[in-house]
Amino acid sequence: FKNLGFIVKLHNNLKGDEIIQEMKSYAREDHRQYDCFVCVITSHGIRDEILGSDGVSVPIRSLTDPFKAIPCPDLCGKPKLFFIDACQGHERQQGESFGKASPVDPVVEVIPNEADFLMAYATVPGFVSYLDNRTGSFFIQTLCKALEEYAERLDILHILTMVNSAVGEFNITIDDSKCKQSPGPLFTLRKLLFLKPPK
Repeated sequence: FKNLGFIVKLHNNLKGDEIIQEMKSYAREDHRQYDCFVCVITSHGIRDEILGSDGVSVPIRSLTDPFKAIPCPDLCGKPKLFFIDACQGHERQQGESFGKASPVDPVVEVIPNEADFLMAYATVPGFVSYLDNRTGSFFIQTLCKALEEYAERLDILHILTMVNSAVGEFNITIDDSKCKQSPGPLFTLRKLLFLKPPK
């Protein structure tokens, strides 16, 4: 995301309560000069929750709620992207081979409180997320490559569709079973979002 013009702050091995405190702290910052907020989390997880380094589960909603329009007005009407690289369960997906107001316009737009979020999960609810011990997470590696290659000309939803396709092509064999992974984006974006790198 640095190449896309974002200010990147890295946190490693946060405990459950530290994750929540960091998110609340970021939401309280002055975001008026920024166009977008992005959060990438790689962790273990279960459905709708991630785990802190201490094993304490953190509901995904506790990460996103501080950024809603009412508690975080600086980001109201701006995209808030969350990329969650964590399992959402224990099941393995099987695979099978087959052949604002102004003097000119005094109307004030009312933004839904839950608007302009994108949640890009590494896998759909109930299933595990895979990684390669050498290269890391299939989802994150594929996402980074797709952003590098296509951010200049495609919107984020097109890019995530390509990521879904590419991750779905990975073949994982565990205990003689063919396993697959399907990332699961969820969004309330109201406009196309392009993450073009700065010139």
